Amino acid sequence: MSKRIGIVVAAALCAACTAAEKKANRSEGLPTMGVDLAALDRSADPCVDFYQFACGGWMASTPIPADQARWHRSFSEIQLENERALRRILDDVAAGRMQTPDGEKLAAFWRSCMDEDATREMETLQAELAAIRAIEDRGALGATVARLHAQGVGVFFEFHSAPDFMNAQEVIGMVDQGGLGLPDREFYLRDDDRSQALLRAYGEHVQRMFVLAGDDEEEAARKAEVVLSLEGELAQASMPRVERRDPYKVYNRIDRAGLLERAPTFPWAAYFEASGAGDVQALNVAVPDFFARLDEIVQAREMEELRTYLSWHLLRTAAPSLSEPFVQESFAFQKALTGQEEIAPRWRRCLEFTDEAVGFALARAFVQERFGEEGKEVARRLIHGIEEAFAENLRGLEWMDEETRAQAFEKLRTLQNHVGFPDVWLSYEGLELRDDDLFANRMAAAAFERRRDLAKIGKPVDPNEWFMTPHTVNAYYYSLRNEMVFPAGILQPPFFAAGAPEAANAGAIGMVMGHELTHGFDDRGRQFDAHGNLRSWWSEASSKAFEEKAACVVEQYEQYMVGDLHVNGRLTLGENIADIGGLKLAWMAFQKSRAGREDRVVHGFTEAQQFFLSYAQSWCANVREEFARMRVLTDTHSPPRYRVNGVVSNLPSFQEAFACEPGQPMAPVQRCEVW
Repeated sequence: MSKRIGIVVAAALCAACTAAEKKANRSEGLPTMGVDLAALDRSADPCVDFYQFACGGWMASTPIPADQARWHRSFSEIQLENERALRRILDDVAAGRMQTPDGEKLAAFWRSCMDEDATREMETLQAELAAIRAIEDRGALGATVARLHAQGVGVFFEFHSAPDFMNAQEVIGMVDQGGLGLPDREFYLRDDDRSQALLRAYGEHVQRMFVLAGDDEEEAARKAEVVLSLEGELAQASMPRVERRDPYKVYNRIDRAGLLERAPTFPWAAYFEASGAGDVQALNVAVPDFFARLDEIVQAREMEELRTYLSWHLLRTAAPSLSEPFVQESFAFQKALTGQEEIAPRWRRCLEFTDEAVGFALARAFVQERFGEEGKEVARRLIHGIEEAFAENLRGLEWMDEETRAQAFEKLRTLQNHVGFPDVWLSYEGLELRDDDLFANRMAAAAFERRRDLAKIGKPVDPNEWFMTPHTVNAYYYSLRNEMVFPAGILQPPFFAAGAPEAANAGAIGMVMGHELTHGFDDRGRQFDAHGNLRSWWSEASSKAFEEKAACVVEQYEQYMVGDLHVNGRLTLGENIADIGGLKLAWMAFQKSRAGREDRVVHGFTEAQQFFLSYAQSWCANVREEFARMRVLTDTHSPPRYRVNGVVSNLPSFQEAFACEPGQPMAPVQRCEVW
């Protein structure tokens, strides 16, 4: 039950950054700004392994909480503090001690989740399973798939609104590949022993879930075979993640007629009608070949097999909202995927569900308490400095011709920035919630969001819409709107504080700002123009020069290993370009801000060294092996160690700051630089 953003919302700073309860003996509060001396590993040489030097002490002294797959010094610690504040807000709203817009909806959802009696939820589940069992023919399949999509159940494919890539002011519909129960197609297709063992574990998990739903062991085993077989076919038909980074490959404005031509037997009319989009004709069919194959799969399968597949996805979506056996079985497979040792406490799981369902209502109370106008103004000044640094850098690029440079300046000039929270808050008027059925509430919230999303088709783009709640510890760049968004959630220590030393803010949040800006000009973002349209605005010579420089980054990062797996240099290319360019821009802006004044040495570190240490310590993390392997297959971001070492090894300013000798690991002879 996730909110769809569209296919080219880039560029979040950190994918799936989450948090958990601290151990009882861990200190309260956020990490302070500036260099954390306790986090250092003085035995490491910063010119050999800067990440170890900056983070080794923290990593050695900071265990991963049992209910987490990884723990970040920055993201996780901030998120933890945010969660404590959000929980208190929800408790106060539910008890009537606090008034806030849509407070009744917040209270109802929170109470339904914190109530551990799942009697109502189990009744709702059985009613929904019965509706699937009642499907008799393919004519009824389309309406059932639409109903499941409205409930947040991801079967077969996805359908949502999105700007037209080549006319970004027009909102059209988008249909895209989907329908898998594992994180990516690769989990079905890789034939190494560990991948095959995980696939078997998934099948056993599916079987156990069907037993919990009432099937005997033999019938549940048969159903599990059907699920793995059908999902395996969908995986083979799906476009790989690396290919999906090319926006031209996932933009096919063939409209509804083209979809019907490629998948003529799927009951599309019933599907769109039941979705409330019966008149929609304008469609981007992201992966036409997938839908042609989907049509064949649906035709070849018996109705009972299709019902089994739909029932499974309803079960897996509902499980965390149901009785304890379902919750524990859902977590058991999550443990196999991520290595997480214990399930998160109920209040934290409920907070996640509440954020998913009515997150902007929750955010309004949060930002009133945690984010003031002073912080917003300081953040805007920092962004302005980063933009000036990009302009200065752009003027000096020898590999870019003047025609392309002029259009790059136009894109920079029209770039929009949003800081803290939206100017216009999302309303939940019309959403009906109850106190005693979490599963029903999650479905109702998903259906509300889907109606809101599909209603955008055919209308102008809303410039006030945000795709992250303001308390989210993250940031993003959106190519189709040429905008950067920095939620209040991330504008806290150790990333940012209004009164923090310049070096600390510049190295931490300054890099984040530079990172998001650079996304507008990375391998994918550069293909969209100043108005968010997919358009070839680069000269052939400048484009070739960019690609040559990007190839250096690909080659560099593919040398890095996570266990026995190589980092995918092409999958992570955009994030790596943004990391390298982002830190360079932050450095340039910092140098300009302190020009003409005396260096402020703190704890024996120059301001230049403080800048780089603040950056590196923002990425200190401990990660479980299972989770690290999963992320290297699916994450567009490089692992934390390489988000530090891979970046600073390309910056002469770092090598000068720490007096690194040419040829040392952090001062290689060959460096990669795009921006």
